[in-house]
Amino acid sequence: MTPLNLQWPIRYYNMRLKVFLAGVGAALWCCSALAQPTCTDLMNYIPYDEVSTNDLPVKTIKLRMHVIQKSEDDPQNLTQADTAFFREQLYWLNEFFSKIYKPTLIVDPDLPYIKDTRIRFKLEELVFHIDSVAWDRKYLKEHRARDGSIPWKVEAIDIERNAILIPQNVAHLFKQKAKEILLVGSGKNTGTYTLKKAYREGQNTVIELNERLYNDTDKGQVTYKYVHSANCGRDNYERIAKKSSDAINILYTGSSLNKTAFGCGPSPYFLNFSNPKKGAGSYGSAQLLAHELGHCLGLQHTNVGQFDDFPKKEKYGNYKCNDVDVSNNLMGYNLCRRYLSPKQMGHIHKEYATNYNKIKTRVECDYNSAASVSIQGKQTWNRARVVGGDLIIKKGAVLTVNCMLSMPKEGKIIIHKKGKLIVDGGTITNNCNEEWEGVEYIKCGKQRKVDVQNTPAIELKNGGNITKIRK
Repeated sequence: MTPLNLQWPIRYYNMRLKVFLAGVGAALWCCSALAQPTCTDLMNYIPYDEVSTNDLPVKTIKLRMHVIQKSEDDPQNLTQADTAFFREQLYWLNEFFSKIYKPTLIVDPDLPYIKDTRIRFKLEELVFHIDSVAWDRKYLKEHRARDGSIPWKVEAIDIERNAILIPQNVAHLFKQKAKEILLVGSGKNTGTYTLKKAYREGQNTVIELNERLYNDTDKGQVTYKYVHSANCGRDNYERIAKKSSDAINILYTGSSLNKTAFGCGPSPYFLNFSNPKKGAGSYGSAQLLAHELGHCLGLQHTNVGQFDDFPKKEKYGNYKCNDVDVSNNLMGYNLCRRYLSPKQMGHIHKEYATNYNKIKTRVECDYNSAASVSIQGKQTWNRARVVGGDLIIKKGAVLTVNCMLSMPKEGKIIIHKKGKLIVDGGTITNNCNEEWEGVEYIKCGKQRKVDVQNTPAIELKNGGNITKIRK
């Protein structure tokens, strides 16, 4: 196999706030909602344009793409030849989250318009699988009972009405669910049919069919096929993605029944995206993918009313956006999804700074010296932070940590001479299922690891603590 010329590894498997706001109105909108932001207050994490990236950094989330093909000869999905498609998907995802459009529906004229969510995505790996079961997310499934009571026994075949009689009242099941009728063990009548109508007659159910039955008999069993959706199922996450929780796993699949693009993002760790090449081109597919990723990030549909900076009333569906009754929010079902509200953005930032389950999917869990942070002068961190490299407190500098600070596996806190670290009610730890390297102090040109509980350069107060240091 010839490897693709991509910037991420590929495998092929044969199966798988204190906030400074511009404008008095914006400031009033923020501060009236929350006078004194704290570590868990959503308002403290809204990435207002006026808040520097030093105070509220960009958060990058890792993605792992799994392409599940139906078969080697007939993949009915993306292939290794679709290099451009994968690149375009990643490009558009980051565009949707970095270039926010103005809202089509104005909720409050004082509501700030924020141009960039400061959320980014990085593709860690692209994996190909061949598995016909995992590939099919919507299909017709035969209705059966584990105790053997279904298929139902045929009471009689009524040739005059071209109907099957069942000695039970189950007409509602056939009317609501039956896409195909399966008749077995009934001689020439055995076969697949479509439903004309079903109704109750005494204690029986009468199933009239569109296709012709051949003879009267009381032999046979009958059931139906219904639309089974595994769109939001965990089976592919467990079997194909192996329950990996260090990235969001995008599972590209297909469907034997539904030929348009559809998806579901039920977890911080995975989403399903079926028929990706049938989603109105690369842009349309990426827009649907961004919507499902929004669910993974913790956002709900706009008609749920998750936040109070949504329109009070709007048409919810596949409508063109307008300034009257259709918003362009990414989490709606509109046709122009390019907006996220301030509180939607704040919610994502808070979750990916404070929620252990989500922090694990950030690139900052992987140590990178280029992501180190230097502290000069006096600084106080009133938001939870995740550092991707070392934290360096320069000579004479003081850093006060009031919230949670997550360090990467190989990360260190390095304190220079006369520098000081104050942990005031906060916690310094690792939230990536690892331990970190702890604190080192530099004095007279020598750098040594120190006991965080017993060094003048560190002050723990008001329940502040430092944990998960590698011994």
